[in-house]
Amino acid sequence: MVNAVLLRSLPYPDSSPRWWCGTVSQKPGIAKFPVSYGNYLDYKEGNRVFEDVAAFSAAEFNVAVADQAERVPCIRVSSNY
Repeated sequence: MVNAVLLRSLPYPDSSPRWWCGTVSQKPGIAKFPVSYGNYLDYKEGNRVFEDVAAFSAAEFNVAVADQAERVPCIRVSSNY
């Protein structure tokens, strides 16, 4: 599974392997939490291993068409994602 998901390229153009890094809490009851924008910039600036470092975050937005509105799950990404 590691080979198929992390190491081997995906079947579409520009599909070099991607890695995900996150922050894990040592406090009971908190499994993980987002990386602050400042930490992201530090990781990006200090990166000497990966080709690039990008950021993403889950979000929800209201989308309205005519008189209908709906809450839509989305992902916010950095411009280099």
